[in-house]
Amino acid sequence: MQLSSPGKGHFINRLIAIKPSALLWLSVVFSIISTEIIVIPMSIFFNGKVTYDYFITGVVCASLVSLIVCYLLIHLINKVKESEMEVRTIFESATDAIFITDMEGNIMDINRTAHERLGYTRDEMLLMNISGVDTPDFAGAVPKRIDSLMEYGHSVFESEHRKKDGTFMPIEVNARTIDFGGENVIFSIVRDITERKKAEKEKDVLLQEIHHRVKNNMQVISSLLNIQARTIKDEQLLAIFEDCQNRIRAMALVHAELYQSNNLSQIDVKHYLASLLRGLSSSFRKKANIGLKATVDDIFFNIDTAIPCGMIINELVTNSFKHAFREQAEGEISVALQQENGIFNLTIKDNGTGMPKGFDVTKTTSLGLQLAHTLTGQLGGTIEINSDHGTETMISFKEVST
Repeated sequence: MQLSSPGKGHFINRLIAIKPSALLWLSVVFSIISTEIIVIPMSIFFNGKVTYDYFITGVVCASLVSLIVCYLLIHLINKVKESEMEVRTIFESATDAIFITDMEGNIMDINRTAHERLGYTRDEMLLMNISGVDTPDFAGAVPKRIDSLMEYGHSVFESEHRKKDGTFMPIEVNARTIDFGGENVIFSIVRDITERKKAEKEKDVLLQEIHHRVKNNMQVISSLLNIQARTIKDEQLLAIFEDCQNRIRAMALVHAELYQSNNLSQIDVKHYLASLLRGLSSSFRKKANIGLKATVDDIFFNIDTAIPCGMIINELVTNSFKHAFREQAEGEISVALQQENGIFNLTIKDNGTGMPKGFDVTKTTSLGLQLAHTLTGQLGGTIEINSDHGTETMISFKEVST
């Protein structure tokens, strides 16, 4: 079935297919029938006595009726053909490829763009199934997509088409089911997105370079702080420098993760926290008897969530290393991050001495805890501290929308 002949089997399509010579014969037959329709009632009305004049009048009237009907019929057919030609012209002139397939994926009609872009002739493609132009990675998904179309009536997705010369072309497909000539078919507009994909790739390369440079600049700052710290004799001032280095490192690691990732919008939190905690352990290597363990679900954050979350963990773990075990030689710090129904629950716990009685995180003078409280608010989360057995900090939040 092609667009030029919708409504297969319908009366109007059969009329369109009639040749002019057949229309002439149809006119003659209709004229004879019309004559009988007009003359016979006249004969009955005049008791079977129809004069020559009445007979001729009947024939003329019948002929006129026949001619008028045939003229209107021809005019209707021409209008339908003109309308059909206009639709076909629009169909063929579209710069996007257009496919009409049956519900099994067999190609029923295509426009010029569709077959020229893929390097086939029109006749070749009308003998193919749509899976024949999909790449192997996408061809297997055709039945599933058809099922989805039958269920929802429309679908938009990206795929790849394989040209006749074997090269691949990335495409975006906007498909929907329509009634076409009394038959349920799939009407698809297929857009070549090669240039878009090139632009996206260039953008990804640029973003990777940006994250790489940010990471390197932060490492330079951290190195400068480290060089300066070597000249500091004051232990309290040295601790401040080390805290600054750890904060910079927590942010730099996010950019390092993005630089190394194939997805520049999502950070593998488990991998990121493993690197972060490993660095903190190294910073406090003098406290070798303090264990540090992590339990993290398979979670991916955007950068606006990863940086505050990493900074919170950095501050709270650093606080535990520095203050929780002053009165004991051994201890353990645990970090857990789980997801449940779109809510992320972060728990940082140590078995140290715990917070003083009546401790209020909103009134603390500790810069680390102030930062943790502020960053929790930035995430739109809540923070709760329990000091019954050591210190347990529980933070709940959602991923920040970008």
